[in-house]
Amino acid sequence: MYNIYETPWLLFSASIFVLVIVVMYRRIFPDRCRFWQLIIPFALMASAFGIDYFVSTDYEKIELTIKQGVRSAVDADMDLLSPIISPDYSDNRYISKQDLLNSLGNLTTMANIRRIKIRQNFITISNAKASSKMRITVFMQPESEYAPANSLMFIELELKFEKHGDNWLVRSMNVVSLNDDPLD
Repeated sequence: MYNIYETPWLLFSASIFVLVIVVMYRRIFPDRCRFWQLIIPFALMASAFGIDYFVSTDYEKIELTIKQGVRSAVDADMDLLSPIISPDYSDNRYISKQDLLNSLGNLTTMANIRRIKIRQNFITISNAKASSKMRITVFMQPESEYAPANSLMFIELELKFEKHGDNWLVRSMNVVSLNDDPLD
């Protein structure tokens, strides 16, 4: 089912439908034509795009968190990554937020990432928790320390998020597979 807060196309389609009805009404009853009748569908159309622009849903906030993480990995900027990591971060490899930031800082500097493309992203949200299963493609510079092995990598990630106030922060991150080889 469509959510009017996530996409404007449902209200936009409704406004086109209302416009057709108003035009037909004005043709059938020309003596009842009023200027304000044409304002209704255009106001509905404007509200469709206004709601989409001004209201951020949880799904959009999680996507924004993921994009900020991708940008920080490409730029090798851990100061950009730090605000989106939960203070009580832990997973099966890193026991703290600072441990993760130190490791990722070294890794992204050595990898010399040129670009990251998100291939798939399945986000599920329930209450104040969310998870994301992602498949990304990492393009590295030829002078990268990892480039002689392969300058293109396919990574599957599983991220867990939790809501802190109005923001979604990464609670844990696990690499599921690297170049389609499962990791344990």
